[in-house]
Amino acid sequence: MPTLKIENAELFYTDSGGDNPAVVFSHGFGMDRTMFDAQVAALSPHYRVVTWDQRSWGSSIAKGPYNLWDSARDLWMILDQLDIERTVLVGMSQGGFVSIRATLLEPNRVNALVLIGSQAGVEARAETDEMILTWLNSGASRIHRKLADAILGPGDWPIWYAKWDAMDLRQLPWAYSCLMDREDVTGRLREISCPALIIHGTDDRSIDPQKARIMEQELGGTSILVEIEGGTHAVNISHPERVNHEIQSFLQSMALKGSEMA
Repeated sequence: MPTLKIENAELFYTDSGGDNPAVVFSHGFGMDRTMFDAQVAALSPHYRVVTWDQRSWGSSIAKGPYNLWDSARDLWMILDQLDIERTVLVGMSQGGFVSIRATLLEPNRVNALVLIGSQAGVEARAETDEMILTWLNSGASRIHRKLADAILGPGDWPIWYAKWDAMDLRQLPWAYSCLMDREDVTGRLREISCPALIIHGTDDRSIDPQKARIMEQELGGTSILVEIEGGTHAVNISHPERVNHEIQSFLQSMALKGSEMA
């Protein structure tokens, strides 16, 4: 798997390659690039699909504290290494936070945004602080169910349990600070003029669907909100076929309208 080594991190990514229009997926907190396997399988026949592990997650490593703006710059450095000038950014939860900031940094390089289970604001942190403290002090096994409920929803998730168990706990405080010490960028959404697709599950236990409606109203370009009945926070995992359909339809509509996706 390709690697990008920078001063304070080692970043791992995948690239389907080819000359098709590029689509880049950024994962949520507690997850890694594999959370988009169903989307990669659906899109890669028609698009150049890039996934990556943000610092501290999956196969990527942080070497010190970082924030969401650092992660946004990481994304652009990976695309620079791949000689990808313009792209569609798809982000789930924290990946959406990163994608919004990446668009604010390089608006002329983003053809469109897809924001899944995400928001532009912040949330109360007391309950989450307690969960992360338990993870640090007692191991991930103590919070498997609670973390899974917040992200994935009902069911048994042994693959993700194993990944959380295997995380280097030296990375966790940096990762958590990146997530929770962010600023509210709702007031800057008007600066984003590219088309946007917002996908949100009605059963999202981490980010209230109202936060998605605020983004739809505040974004500066044309935006479409799709609320998926019964969808969890990681609605692309709970309802992959529906999410794939919505993303593919969105990208196809852009091409029909003569955008640079064509």
